[in-house]
Amino acid sequence: MKYVQCFFYLVVFVATTVSLSQPVFAELNHDFDNHGYFRTGVGASKGGSSQEAFIAPGAPAKYRLGNETETYGEFSLSDRVEQIKGEPFAQVKATVKIFGAQGDDIDLPEIMQLYAEVGNLTTVFGNPKIWIGRRLYDRHDIHINDYWFLNTLQEMDAGGVSGINLGIGKLSLAIGRDTAEGVSPSGLDITQSNIDVRLSDIPLNKNGTIMLWGLYSLSDGKDGVMSAAGWAGGIMHTQTEFFGGYNKFMLQYGTGLARKAGEGYGTAGLDSSLGKVLTSSDKDNLEEARTIRMTNQNVIEISDSWSLMTALVWESRDSKAFDGAEQDWLSLGVRPIFYVTDNFRVPVEVGYDYVDDKAADIDGALLKITLAAEASLAKGFWARPVARAFVTYADWAKDWQGQVGGSTFSGKSDGWSAGLQFETWW
Repeated sequence: MKYVQCFFYLVVFVATTVSLSQPVFAELNHDFDNHGYFRTGVGASKGGSSQEAFIAPGAPAKYRLGNETETYGEFSLSDRVEQIKGEPFAQVKATVKIFGAQGDDIDLPEIMQLYAEVGNLTTVFGNPKIWIGRRLYDRHDIHINDYWFLNTLQEMDAGGVSGINLGIGKLSLAIGRDTAEGVSPSGLDITQSNIDVRLSDIPLNKNGTIMLWGLYSLSDGKDGVMSAAGWAGGIMHTQTEFFGGYNKFMLQYGTGLARKAGEGYGTAGLDSSLGKVLTSSDKDNLEEARTIRMTNQNVIEISDSWSLMTALVWESRDSKAFDGAEQDWLSLGVRPIFYVTDNFRVPVEVGYDYVDDKAADIDGALLKITLAAEASLAKGFWARPVARAFVTYADWAKDWQGQVGGSTFSGKSDGWSAGLQFETWW
């Protein structure tokens, strides 16, 4: 099915860009652009087996340096057309994704986003933009563990308006819909709608702003499945000019159908509960489920010789009455980088994840340490591309034996891997 969708959206994108290039629009100026992300690598674990990734059971993310076992890429193309700079414009943007685990074939490209946007239509309220389509909408993550803590509309058909200047901040509104196929008792589809509201760029302190975020989720009811709802909210503070970098802190709370509190990657907007709400008791239990989360991250450019990124996540989830899940997750990570020269550097990453699975009455921690050597074109934490060699060691709770490190480390509570990786973005 996804290949049919991929072909359909590709045809739409090509047809749209071609139509914008016809003589009737010959007076318009086209601004083509591309950007993306790509990584690939090769590695091995004990005894020459394939490289294994180390992630704590129940943790939504893992620390990534020397701990990624796939080829992955996101490639974006856009075409912006306008008569004169600063006047009304229209833009079409498409992003495709490729993925392949080490040793496996790379999947056919999949359309991640394809949307159209118009702007500069009015000077009222700060020239807001209107968009329609499938979009990677204002998503936020922590780089060193690739944790997407705010990502509400990915893979949804959506639309919205962004950048409405209210004086105290900029308001953005968006709504998206997605369908879980064949999840009702007789195989009918169930649809979920997400309404996302954000008020951003609110001044708080020198070089510091806050963003207020709200989410309302609603699913339809049919074929014995009851409709369900949920809401989530949060506040994010971003401090720029923070020791040469930035600091970003967020608190989030979610209930019911929005109980993941905006977290997710891939089918981030679609909830796994669709089709499972069959009784009034199910509905009550779902809508009483909740998540509370705190995240903090920063990048510090300490000196010409050192950079540093830290990460903190604390999360408590309780949906035990609905699906039996109840756990706390604490994640701490740091990645310092020492610059030997402008083009050679040595990063070290230490990541600690503690998971208390209260439903299963099991708790434990995973510690992952990676030492790497990188060749880069320039200094700076965000400087890419880089080519790196790495060695990774991980140690985890004995209760997790057989759940970490794949078949290579089955029955063990520690393991290691080594390899090479290339990473870039533009």
